[in-house]
Amino acid sequence: MSTLAHAIDPDRVRRSHRWIGPIMRRYFRSEVRGLDRVPDGQTIVVASHDGGVLPLNGMAFASAWYDRFGYERPLYVLVHELFFKVHPRVTRLF
Repeated sequence: MSTLAHAIDPDRVRRSHRWIGPIMRRYFRSEVRGLDRVPDGQTIVVASHDGGVLPLNGMAFASAWYDRFGYERPLYVLVHELFFKVHPRVTRLF
């Protein structure tokens, strides 16, 4: 079992979002509603997904999250461990 024992690096998130955000908005035409109702402070958002092990819903949500709240409010997303075994570069990116 693998664990991520480090804090989220806002600069790494910014670099990833720079190219993932436009793909989510333009190619996948993702749309996230209701972020204006997320309270300040720590929040748990629970959602289902329909992408199997492909985290497209999570990437769409994360893209909208950082568009709305900026990079200083971290977002932690639970994903299947298989996702982190694809390739080391993919693991570092996400």
